[in-house]
Amino acid sequence: MKIPFFKPKEFQPNFPIIPLFGTEEEAICILRQHGTVSEEDPESDKTIAHKLLVAESKEARITAGIWNGRVRFTNYLTESFNSNDDLKGRKLGWFVKYYGGQQEFSEPNDTGYMVFLENP
Repeated sequence: MKIPFFKPKEFQPNFPIIPLFGTEEEAICILRQHGTVSEEDPESDKTIAHKLLVAESKEARITAGIWNGRVRFTNYLTESFNSNDDLKGRKLGWFVKYYGGQQEFSEPNDTGYMVFLENP
């Protein structure tokens, strides 16, 4: 039952957000606010990142893919807002709006495990 005067809760990240195309140094400073920063080999992502910067806490695991000293992509693994598809959609909507709006992205690719949005 939906009660019309109750507004749905909006997603608000409780972890730092990494700006795309920021410098590697900026990404490290922002990630340090979240946790200890480590560097990982991109393995299967070698075509889009030279290295991965990772910070993890109980709220989220944040990965920034670095290419030529700039943030090329970010990945936020978080349990926040994951209890149903509506909440997941609100969380994804927040990130899409933050990173430039729906017009900036191609059609989502839902693997069943993760949703990928490419920004051409």
